[in-house]
Amino acid sequence: MGFIGGRFAWEMWEQGPDAVVDFALEQVVRMVGSNARQHFVKGMATDWATNPLTLGAYGAVRPGAFGARDILAEPLADRLFYAGEAVAGEHSAYVHGSYLSGQSVAETVITSIR
Repeated sequence: MGFIGGRFAWEMWEQGPDAVVDFALEQVVRMVGSNARQHFVKGMATDWATNPLTLGAYGAVRPGAFGARDILAEPLADRLFYAGEAVAGEHSAYVHGSYLSGQSVAETVITSIR
């Protein structure tokens, strides 16, 4: 998995997902050698930047303020519950953290409505 950012990323995306994958593979080849090509099966580029639900956004916490994620994770009036990678504790910023957070919040909601 890799990330391309800034103006270059926008320009690359305009060329299409295949161009993004080709660029990424070329970078891997530069790092580990051309044998990487023979092991490459498939690549994909997401529409993260243009997806209307993300628009390329990432959540980040300033250094030393990691505890802010715990505050964000607190339910609001015991009626509004937050889940996702931003509030996944030690698994924050990871897909599995989002999944685990959602599972945990779902269990909390189920318990609270019984």
